[in-house]
Amino acid sequence: MKKYKNYFILAGITLLLCLCCFLPNLISQIPLTYGTDLKPQQYFFIKEIYRLYDQFFQNGTLPFYSWNLFLGTNFFAGMSFYGNMDIFNILGYFLKEMNFFDLEMLLTCLKMFVASFTMYAFLSKFKFDPKIKMLGSICFAFSSWAIFFSGQLMFFSFYCLMPLYFLGMESYLREKKFILFCFSIILLIFTNWYFFYTISFFSPIYFIYRYYLIHGTLKGLLKNASILVIFYLLSVGITMFYFLPTILYLSGNNRVGGLTGLLFFDEIQTYLHQLASMFAPNYMYLYSNNIFETKWHVTREICMWAGSLTSLCVFISFTNKDKKEKFANIILYSILLLILIFPNGNAMMHGFSESSFRWTMLISFINILTMCNVLSKITNFNKQTIKKIALILAIYCLCIVPLTILVLGKNMINYLPQILLFASSSLLILIYGFIIVKKESFVKLCLILTVIELGLFNTMLYALKMDRTSIGTYEFNNSVMHVLQDNEGELKSYLNELEESNYYEYYRVYIPNETICWNYSSNCPVEYGVNGLSTYMSTTSPVLNKLIQIDPSITAKYRSSLILNIESKEMINFLNTKYAFVFDEADLPSGVNWQIIVPNYRGSIKIYKNLDYRPLATSYSSVKKYDELQSLDELLTTVFVETDEEVTEISQFVNNASSSIGKLTYEANQVISTLSSEQGGFMVLTLPYDKGWKILINGQEVKTYVVNGGFIGFNIPAGESSLEMYFTPNGFKTGAILSIISTLVLSSITIVLTIRKKKKLN
Repeated sequence: MKKYKNYFILAGITLLLCLCCFLPNLISQIPLTYGTDLKPQQYFFIKEIYRLYDQFFQNGTLPFYSWNLFLGTNFFAGMSFYGNMDIFNILGYFLKEMNFFDLEMLLTCLKMFVASFTMYAFLSKFKFDPKIKMLGSICFAFSSWAIFFSGQLMFFSFYCLMPLYFLGMESYLREKKFILFCFSIILLIFTNWYFFYTISFFSPIYFIYRYYLIHGTLKGLLKNASILVIFYLLSVGITMFYFLPTILYLSGNNRVGGLTGLLFFDEIQTYLHQLASMFAPNYMYLYSNNIFETKWHVTREICMWAGSLTSLCVFISFTNKDKKEKFANIILYSILLLILIFPNGNAMMHGFSESSFRWTMLISFINILTMCNVLSKITNFNKQTIKKIALILAIYCLCIVPLTILVLGKNMINYLPQILLFASSSLLILIYGFIIVKKESFVKLCLILTVIELGLFNTMLYALKMDRTSIGTYEFNNSVMHVLQDNEGELKSYLNELEESNYYEYYRVYIPNETICWNYSSNCPVEYGVNGLSTYMSTTSPVLNKLIQIDPSITAKYRSSLILNIESKEMINFLNTKYAFVFDEADLPSGVNWQIIVPNYRGSIKIYKNLDYRPLATSYSSVKKYDELQSLDELLTTVFVETDEEVTEISQFVNNASSSIGKLTYEANQVISTLSSEQGGFMVLTLPYDKGWKILINGQEVKTYVVNGGFIGFNIPAGESSLEMYFTPNGFKTGAILSIISTLVLSSITIVLTIRKKKKLN
C-alpha cells in the first residue's frame, strides 16, 4: 500500500477538485450543460452514435451512414470530429440509459482523473519529487483549457490523453522504447484527429527541445528523429481505415486549407489578451464582461492559465543558472511566441485554416513542465531575483486590465469582476513568491495553496455558469425532446400508420426550430428519428457547398455557415419534403402547396402534407450548366452540372418520357428499390453525393454524377429495373489495407527488435 500512497493522494485531490466543479449542479439538482455546443450539437450527435452502435450490435451493420442527420450523412467520416470512436463515448454507450447530462458529468469527472494520472505518469519520467508531480498533474487536469474543454466533449477527451503522447516521446528519447508512442498515436487519432494534427505539427519543436536537453547537443538528431518518424507513420497507418475516409470526406471543406492572408490580427484586444492570458483563469470571463472581447470566438478563446504558480515559474525559468536549460527555454518560448502573435502561425497550427488559439493548450502543457523543473531545481535560481519577478508580475496583473480599459476607452465599472479576478491573481503570485523564497517546505505549501486556488475558481465558474432558469432544468430538457413523441420511434411509427406508402418511401419533414423545438437546436429532428431539413454541425458534407451557393438563404437565417436551415419553397419541394409539423399555419414555409391532414396531433400540433411532394428519385428532361441557372424552380426539372463535358454526357440520357421509383426500403448502409422507365432516362436522387455510394442497376454498377447542388445523378435503362445502393465510406477499403500492412510491418519490427534485445542481454 505504501508503494501506491502518492497515487491515492493524487486521486483524493482530484476527487476533491471534481466535487468543487460539480457540487453546484448536484446540490441544485440542475443538469450540467456547461459549454456552447453541448446541447445544440453534441447531445444529438452522441445519441446518434449510440443509435448506430445499437444497430451494429443488433445486426452487425457497421456505423457508416446516418439517415437522420441532415439530408443523410456519411456518419463514419463526418462524425469522426465529434468522437464516434472516442474511448469515453464508447464507455458511455454501456451507461446510455442514464440521463445524458448526468452521464456526461460522470465522464467529464473521469476525464479529469485521466488527465491527472496521465500527466503524473509523464512527469514521473523526470524524477521529480512526488509533491511536484502532483502539483503539475492537478494544474494540468484543472487548467483553463481543461475547464473550458469540459464543455467540448471531444476536445477534453483528447486533452486528458495528450500526456501519453509526450510520455511516449520521452520513452523513445531516453530508452529507445517506441510502443507507448505508437499506442498513443492510435488512441489520439481515434479520439480527435483535429487536435492530432496540432500535436503533430508541434512535435518537431518538442523533440528538438528535449533532445538537446537530454543529450546536450543536436548531434545525431536527424537519425533519431528519422526512426521516430517511421514509427509515427506506421502508427498513423494503422488508423487509416478510420482516418483516410475522414481525410477524403473533408478535403473539400471550405474551412480546411490555406492561410489567413493577414500579417497581424486586426483587433488589439487579441494581443492584449495574449499578454494577460497566462495570469488569470480566463474561463471566468470569456463570453461575459471581457475587456479582451473580439469579434470572433476562436480569437476570443485564449486559455493559457494553469495556476498562478505556473505563471510565476515560467518567468523564473529564464533566470536559470544552468545556461543550457536557460538557452533551450528561451529558444522554445521564442518560437511559441512567434507562432502566437502572427495570424498565419496560428492558422498553421489549426490545419492551415482560420486562426485559432486552441493549440495554446500545448503552451499550457509546456508551462507546467517548466514549473515542475523550476521547483525541482530551485537552487539554480537566485532568491532575490525570484522576489523581483514576483513583484513585477504582481504589479503587471494588477494593471493589465485597467490599462486595457483606458486604452480602449471603456467604462471601468463594467469590468469590475475582471479587475478583481486579476487582482486576486496578483496577490496569489506574491504569496507564491514569498513561499518559494522563505519556506523550507515550499512545495507542500504550494500544493495546498494551488488546490485551494483551483477549487475556488472552479466552484465559482460552474456556479456562475449554471442555468437556474426554467430552461436549465431536467424537466425542460426532457420536455423539449418529447414535443412530438413520448417514446423513441413513436413519431416514425405514427407517420407510417398515417399513410401506408410511408413504409416504402424516404421523405423529409419540416420541423420549425423556433416553435416545435423551442429554439433548442436545429438538430432536434435527429432525436425524433425523422429526416429533417436543418442542422448545426461543423462537418456537413463539403459537396453541399454548391447547394448553399445557389440558395444562400440556407445559411442566412442564423448567419452562420455551420447552421443550415432549409425553408425556401423550391428547396422544400426539391428535397422530397412530405410533411410539416407546426403549432400555427403562420409557421409554415410560404409558397408550398400545403394541406392540413391532422389538425390536433398531440392536442395542439397541426400536420400538413405537401401536395407537390415528389419521391426521392425523379427523372429529368433537360441539362444545363450552373451559370445558366435562373431560378431555383429549375432544380425540379433540369439537371445542373459544372462542366460542358458533363452536359454532353448527360444530354444523351435526358428525355420527356416518364420514369418512377417503386417501393423503397432504406436501412443502415443500403437502399433497395425498383425503377420503371418508358424509354430510359436520367434520374436525380436527392441524397448528398458521396463516392462511398455504389449504385447497381440490374446488378451492374452505374456511373454517378454530382448534380443540382451536390446530389446524385445517374442513367437508367428502359423498362423495369432493380435498384440497389450500398454505402461504404470512400477510402475505407484502401484504408483497411493500409491498416493491415502497417500493423504487420510494425509488429514485425517489434518482434525483430525484441529478439535482438534478448540476444544482446544474453
